[in-house]
Amino acid sequence: MPKKKSPDKGARSRERNPPALPQCRAVVVGLNGLGYRIAQVLVTSGVTSLNLISGGSVSKRNQLREGYDAIDIGRPKIHAAVQRCHEINSAIEITGHMSLNGRILKRADVVFRCEWKRSGRASSDIEGATHVLRVVTSASTIDLYCRDDDHAHSQSQGVRSILNADTASTLAGVAVRAASQTRTGLLTEASETLSTMGLTIRIEARQFSH
Repeated sequence: MPKKKSPDKGARSRERNPPALPQCRAVVVGLNGLGYRIAQVLVTSGVTSLNLISGGSVSKRNQLREGYDAIDIGRPKIHAAVQRCHEINSAIEITGHMSLNGRILKRADVVFRCEWKRSGRASSDIEGATHVLRVVTSASTIDLYCRDDDHAHSQSQGVRSILNADTASTLAGVAVRAASQTRTGLLTEASETLSTMGLTIRIEARQFSH
């Protein structure tokens, strides 16, 4: 009898780590360092479509901090991000938009809101922690606060000073995991504090009342 072919490494990895957000329509609003990294995580998380929304361009000032390539300087962030996400996974629908579209938000199963204007609030539970992200699903909202413990002595930790490429990668993984847990019922009305990679991260989840 022919020898049964063993599963490839990719298949074994998928069995050990099933997609975090299977069959989801995802939206990322704001392609700063965190939004850009979340978009890259999402395209390997099982989503069926991804809409990216940002009106900014990649500048010399933010290129390194936000994780874009040097060749992206001067390009609209949505163009650079859509191209990068397609390079990672060309099998899903990825669309970029220069401005918010209410219809897109209404159709989404999960929305990651990373705009600067929504960030910057202090956490009432962790001294020196700053609000960096809100995740919205059909049933709940999740707020993430972050403090860079390596610079905790600083009087003020603005969002831009916290979100470099390294911290954004850590926070992106936490955000997608929290969204997955909310959709599967593992995270409802709860608060959780994590310490990892020199960061203290506060997750606050609230269910919508019906």
